[in-house]
Amino acid sequence: MRSTHFVRQVLLPTSRWLLLVVLQIPVVAAHSIWPAKVIADGQPQNYQPVEKAARQWRICALLPHGKDHYWWGGAWGLSEQAAASGVELGIYEAGGYEFGWKQ
Repeated sequence: MRSTHFVRQVLLPTSRWLLLVVLQIPVVAAHSIWPAKVIADGQPQNYQPVEKAARQWRICALLPHGKDHYWWGGAWGLSEQAAASGVELGIYEAGGYEFGWKQ
């Protein structure tokens, strides 16, 4: 009986609150980060990416390492932005940390 009371009085209200918080995360995450504050040529500026490339570009990105999650995240961001801009992007590993001389 006591455990039923705990579930109804504590866990259910807490889980409802937690669900509301979790459901709000995509709204916060979807908030635009643009324009991003950057420093270019030593001057602070606002960077706004183009919506679509002016012409069909085919570009390459070389990442120093492809076996850890940090660079997987970087590759994902590059890929998403290239797709949004209509640019064809090839992403390659530049040799890996253990082969710095190849880079």
